[in-house]
Amino acid sequence: MTSLSTLTDRCLGGIERMAEWCASRRGWQRLLAAFFFGALGVLSLPPVGWLFTLPISWTGFIWLLDGADRHARPRLTQALTGWAFGFGYLCLGLYWITAALFTDIGKYWWLVPFALTLLPAALALFWAIAALLAGRLAPARTLSRFLAIVIAFSAIEFLRGTILSGFPWNLPGYAFLSVLPVMQGAALIGSYGMTVLAIAFGGAAACFAYSGQSIRQCCLPFAVTLAIIVALGAWGQWRLDSHPTTYRKDVVVRLVQPNIAQENKWEPSQRRPNLDKLIDLSNRLPVVEGADMPNITIWPESAVPYAVAVDEAARQAVSLAAKDDGVLITGTPHREYEAGDVRYFNSVVGVDASANITGRYDKVKLVPFGEFLPLRSWLQPLGLDAIAAGSADFSRGGNDVQPLLPDDMPQPLAMVCYEAIFPGAFLNRVAASDWIVNVTNDAWFGNTAGPYQHFHIARTRAIETGLPLIRVANTGLSGVVDAYGRVLVTSKLGQVAVLDMPLPEKTTAAFSSVFFPANSGFFLIVSVLLMVLLFTRKT
Repeated sequence: MTSLSTLTDRCLGGIERMAEWCASRRGWQRLLAAFFFGALGVLSLPPVGWLFTLPISWTGFIWLLDGADRHARPRLTQALTGWAFGFGYLCLGLYWITAALFTDIGKYWWLVPFALTLLPAALALFWAIAALLAGRLAPARTLSRFLAIVIAFSAIEFLRGTILSGFPWNLPGYAFLSVLPVMQGAALIGSYGMTVLAIAFGGAAACFAYSGQSIRQCCLPFAVTLAIIVALGAWGQWRLDSHPTTYRKDVVVRLVQPNIAQENKWEPSQRRPNLDKLIDLSNRLPVVEGADMPNITIWPESAVPYAVAVDEAARQAVSLAAKDDGVLITGTPHREYEAGDVRYFNSVVGVDASANITGRYDKVKLVPFGEFLPLRSWLQPLGLDAIAAGSADFSRGGNDVQPLLPDDMPQPLAMVCYEAIFPGAFLNRVAASDWIVNVTNDAWFGNTAGPYQHFHIARTRAIETGLPLIRVANTGLSGVVDAYGRVLVTSKLGQVAVLDMPLPEKTTAAFSSVFFPANSGFFLIVSVLLMVLLFTRKT
């Protein structure tokens, strides 16, 4: 009978051979392997949620990176390996962006290959820098290198989400959304903190191939990471069991998903029929006989093609969707005149049954090339324009706290479209809010992974803030998520839907804005890991 030690040796030997195969790749084989491992990592994220692909992806990449040190130009090889890994991850994760161009393919057809490759290629430079940094911090095939990779890639993902307006889409930490108890950790350390844990979990198995270390040392990163995940999952399960979903008795919300094709939203002949469709859906009787009519009705981003706040006729029309004691919340463009110039905003307004504006929120985080054209004076002469804004850019709103509803109603924290992808961006408004309203128009992206990814990323904001999420999309996915990330109801993509639901209560449990304001939990974890790295390098 084969002894346990013999079996262990065989397993470790097999792992070492796989590691050596990866490390020995050169040229296009190395880049292709890195691309493959990066693309594989996307499958750990929603909507697929195959968590097991995360350790395969990162382990393979670490072994590839270890082999870069053998090359004549190790730094260049490290950077190229990191770039190819990021390129694969971002190509597969962001392919849906090209769908926006098909709304006016006659004008934007030439941009399709650039959107498919150029944006991922540019963002992958962050991962090239991370790989280079990890290579500088620690030698290959050591536990220090593993720590360096966790630190470098976690830090670079934070930078990807913050600098140059930021684009933190598909953070590795979102892989834990498939295991909701573990994802409760976002309430303590935020999505960037969960990203640290995801990268550590993903790469810990790579250390089993380090024959220069003792078996105990090889197992240590995996054992510690797994112990943290198990402990976090146990705490998260207790948190979920101890806090069942509860609802407010005074508020029923109606989510209206009109499913209006993007090419028809701003067509002059379709504007009034689209508005009438929204009003009709809003005034339907409740699906459940005898149920209360909703007192908060929500329409998606840019649902109304008129500037409701300044257009009295439009305001009178949309007020037909507000109940006598209720309010309609709708996405709408807004314009203001200042010193002879006109400024446009992507806004959310509240309108009561008397056609009064109860509040307005102007979008703060705008989409580059979508809502404004960076370097317009240079790029517009080349034939470029912001896809959604056109020849006039949207202006950035203020980030101050402004009530959207009357004082006697629970106040929402408004997020328009992709604002919901930014962890910790609106924590200054959390304390004054009872729920999150996220209006969006994902019709740009058709039947792709984009709307599903967007929904689940927004879902994480509920866990982080302790506020329930009401998300209303033009074509889907619309839904209600409680303060712990549980999806209570959701629509299907590409369908007309009307969803009624009592407003869930916000959490009474502790959340990140109490213990770790903004992203300080992430900085604390990275700082601790950095100190451990410095200690291990000296010993």
